Amino acid sequence: MKIKFNPETVTLILEIDNKAIDLNIKRIEAEKLDLLEKKEFHFTIIGSKTGEEILKSLENLSKIKRNEILDKIRKTSELINWIVNPENNFYYLENSYNNPNTIFEKRKSIIQVVTIDKINEFYEKLNSLLKKQFEVPFPHITLFTNSTREETKLR
Repeated sequence: MKIKFNPETVTLILEIDNKAIDLNIKRIEAEKLDLLEKKEFHFTIIGSKTGEEILKSLENLSKIKRNEILDKIRKTSELINWIVNPENNFYYLENSYNNPNTIFEKRKSIIQVVTIDKINEFYEKLNSLLKKQFEVPFPHITLFTNSTREETKLR
């Protein structure tokens, strides 16, 4: 597994080896729903919404102090021995996104629930560092997806 931290958006993902995912369990259902197989799999540790909140909490700090905190977040994530265990729980989701700055989007997905060792520990450290109470994200991996927006079809 590989950790990818983006300090500009303060997003953090844990890339999952494609060989660790058994898509055959849901392939027929996905095809019936017109969903596309993801090309890469990841678990979002810090998503865009939390990243935006973190950036907002750092905006009054000096650039040096802000970069120190971002570096601590990155280092904390790298020191954790992340272990992802897929469960035999799957969900079909449909979401609509109606952001006034973008085109209306309807996204459909099949996700697999996973257990991620140490994610609570990571969020305890993150919350302590930032003096916040961010929620731990729902642990899942998107297996198949589709969207009405071309640029997010395989997101």
